[in-house]
Amino acid sequence: MEASSTQHSIGSPLAWVAFVALVLVLVALDLGVLHRRARDVSTREAAVWSVFWLVLAAGFALATWGFAGSSRALEFTTGYLIEKALALDNLFVIFLIFAYLQIPRKHQHRVLVGGIIGAMLLRAAFI
Repeated sequence: MEASSTQHSIGSPLAWVAFVALVLVLVALDLGVLHRRARDVSTREAAVWSVFWLVLAAGFALATWGFAGSSRALEFTTGYLIEKALALDNLFVIFLIFAYLQIPRKHQHRVLVGGIIGAMLLRAAFI
C-alpha cells in the first residue's frame, strides 16, 4: 500500500506574498540605497550585516515557534543552519571566480548580489 505524501504549508497565500515583498524590499534597500555606488565593503560592515541577517533569521524562528510550534521552528532552524554550512563552500568558489575574472573589490558586492538574484529567479522558475 502506498503512503500518502501530501504536504501541509503553515503559510497562507497572503503570508507568502508578504514574505516575498519583504525580501524584495530588503534587496532593493541593499542595492538601491546602501550600495548605490560601487565601493569596498569593510570587514566590519560585512560582519554587522551578517549579524543583522542572523538576528532576522532568529526572530523568524521565534515567530514560527510562537505561531506554529516548536517542531516547525526546529525544522526552519535546522534548514537555516544546513544552508549556512553549505554556503561556506560557495564562498571559496566565489573567491576563486572573482580572482580569476579579476573583479575589483568595489564591484564584487554588486556582482555577488546579481548572482544571488539570478539564482533565486532560476530556482523559482524550476520550482
